[in-house]
Amino acid sequence: MDEKFSLDSLNDMERDLLGEVGNIGMGRVATAMSDMLSKTVGISVPVVNIVDLCELSDTLGMAEKRVAGILFGLSNDIDGMIMFVMEERFAKEVITVITGDDSADLSSLNEINTSLLQEIANIMAGSYLGAISELADFTIDMSVPYLAVDMLGAIMNIPAVEFGEIGDKVLLIEEQIIGNDSNFDSYLVLIPTPESLKKLLNKVGGIYGINC
Repeated sequence: MDEKFSLDSLNDMERDLLGEVGNIGMGRVATAMSDMLSKTVGISVPVVNIVDLCELSDTLGMAEKRVAGILFGLSNDIDGMIMFVMEERFAKEVITVITGDDSADLSSLNEINTSLLQEIANIMAGSYLGAISELADFTIDMSVPYLAVDMLGAIMNIPAVEFGEIGDKVLLIEEQIIGNDSNFDSYLVLIPTPESLKKLLNKVGGIYGINC
């Protein structure tokens, strides 16, 4: 295996494969969210980009925007981390739909709403990774979720500190969650180790008859 292999070294074909993995995974997330919220939820075609970890909040153009970030460590066939980032409007909407409480404040979440957001992220991450597991025949284990509510610029310091040694690039999947009444921006940040990334691309590439 090429020790220099990284997100930054991907060619166009490999990026397209990761985009396909993103499409399949986010489709599963939409189904899970529809079941969870008991309402139809759609997801726009995900946009997959590779960006600098330290510049992620600036890339999104919302460094000072309050968000909920839920981070999971990954192990087994894929090592690294995955983090879902929900804009404040979306997190509050989900809390309201499930609990009926429309007064939730992300700056002072109670224990019930904190657990609720963690469980929602657990379902979303599990759905996304479950799709990858089925596609690639992988076993992927997730750690207990860690929830942080803060400005996006501060949230992004968490993966930078915890996983910065893996590399300075991340896979950013951007999509819009489409409800009956409103749309919300949602982001998924995936930082696999180079070895895990290469293993995933080899497996998925083989399914599509592509040699990575």
